Amino acid sequence: GASPTVLLDEGTTTVTLTIDDGRGGTATDEVRVTVEPYVAPPTEVDVHVGDLDASAADARRNRWNATVTVTVHDTADDPVAGVQVQGSWTDGANGGGSCVTDGSGACSVTKSGIKGREASATFTVTSLAAPDTNYDAGANHDPDGDSNGTSIVVSSPRG
Repeated sequence: GASPTVLLDEGTTTVTLTIDDGRGGTATDEVRVTVEPYVAPPTEVDVHVGDLDASAADARRNRWNATVTVTVHDTADDPVAGVQVQGSWTDGANGGGSCVTDGSGACSVTKSGIKGREASATFTVTSLAAPDTNYDAGANHDPDGDSNGTSIVVSSPRG
């Protein structure tokens, strides 16, 4: 037989089904049906810092440059491209820096012209931002242990 389709609005409805056997016999049954509104699954991805690496290089006139490479991961620790990393320099340098992660989930921020007398500078990630992402700072980590996943110290190349 035929399979009738019934479209129902959100809410609770009573559906009555009557069956006729074609010989004069019928049976009726009622069922209460509740239709819930459709809620799309969340599309946001949690992102965090999966690695911070530091390097330093001599510059001109008794100055040096500090570079921090930031790798951004999702909850499965897979790299995430297109995330804007924001951070700030302290303890020997000042100001901010930002970069956008590439296909390997990494980008670099460089602070140029740090005074030679400064033994180190610290870079702290302050935010990660991209469409449909949520920055989960509590998940930041660093597999090689040279940072806490949020801040890293860059030592002067002059020792």
